[in-house]
Amino acid sequence: MIGLFILLLLIFLGLFYGPGLYSSATGADIQVAGVSLQSAQIQVVLASGIAFLQFAIVIFSVLDRIAETFKLIIKPIAVLLPLVAFLAAMYRTFAPIFASFLPQGAAQAMGVSSADLATWVTSAQFATGILITFGTMLLFLLAYRALTTESDEVRALKAELARTRRALR
Repeated sequence: MIGLFILLLLIFLGLFYGPGLYSSATGADIQVAGVSLQSAQIQVVLASGIAFLQFAIVIFSVLDRIAETFKLIIKPIAVLLPLVAFLAAMYRTFAPIFASFLPQGAAQAMGVSSADLATWVTSAQFATGILITFGTMLLFLLAYRALTTESDEVRALKAELARTRRALR
């Protein structure tokens, strides 16, 4: 199947570049059924065909490994997104408290004063922020544990592989 796509790609590349090279060398235009192969419409069709064939060749050459590739891409993202949500919730909730530990000029530059801090800590928005921070922390820990720990089946397979390697030695 890949061989057919490669052959078609070579034909399309020849039809895309060939008429221009032939025209510049001889000054004549190649026409098929009264249509020039250098017309914009034909060039668009050929370029689209080239793009499709290149994509098809890549997909079919890695088709057997594409699921593993998606798994390798999605796992870190599935762990990273809850971590980013947790850090954003932490910053949003606790930034005024952290700013109070900064020198007075830096805290004022952030728009935080000690009077604002007391109001912030007793507000309903702060209480909600703590719950959101706690929820995103749990979400991150669950995602991290579920996606980064090995299953019992993988551990058993690794143990069997180690036994087989020892037996072969």
